[in-house]
Amino acid sequence: MKPTTHERIEPPGTVLALHGPGGEPEPCHSLSSRHGATAELQVTFPGESPDGPSASEAPAKLGLISIGDVLRSTSAADGPDFSGPIAVDAIEDPADLTAIGLSVSRFCERWGATGERIVVCFHSLNALLRHVRPDQAFRFVHTLAGRFDNVNALAYVHWNVRGEDDRLVSTFTSIFDDVVCSGLSPSEATDEDVAEVLAAWEEPTTTAVDARRITEATDEDVARVVDDSV
Repeated sequence: MKPTTHERIEPPGTVLALHGPGGEPEPCHSLSSRHGATAELQVTFPGESPDGPSASEAPAKLGLISIGDVLRSTSAADGPDFSGPIAVDAIEDPADLTAIGLSVSRFCERWGATGERIVVCFHSLNALLRHVRPDQAFRFVHTLAGRFDNVNALAYVHWNVRGEDDRLVSTFTSIFDDVVCSGLSPSEATDEDVAEVLAAWEEPTTTAVDARRITEATDEDVARVVDDSV
């Protein structure tokens, strides 16, 4: 896939934001403002949290999912409170893909039902890959992409590429509608290379395609698909 630029991105869609050692990612809240988002969801791991939006950039609704936050997960045991402009949820175990998927699904379902223009910022694929196998992360991200499609969201998944195998990067790239690069010019693996990676993961594409075909995914749908990947 040929990389594009942030300026050429048009919602809805899923975007892989690749960053090299010298690349500085554009803050997702700036992208939210540019695309007229009325709801922004930030999914963050410890040490991966982006800067928050300023008062002028903040959308009408802001969702925060904090992963690996033990203290906050205790206080958020009952789930996010959507009564105010900011809703917060927390997941204690960063390897619990089912819990993460359900949390994301709740925000999508709630905001999608009210017709919000949603921008999602997932920080980051690096953090996710530290806690789960690449094949699990692939299926999980593909499932999320299907969920975002269902609510016409524009979703950015960040990945700071640090010498990862070209085949692995290209395999993940195949999930996304667009790729934006900052500070690097990644080499592109061949279709045969990607096919070899997928084959080594014991045909993960079946679950991924099924996830894409969910037209009105519920929390239970997401949980079932994610459970199949672990």
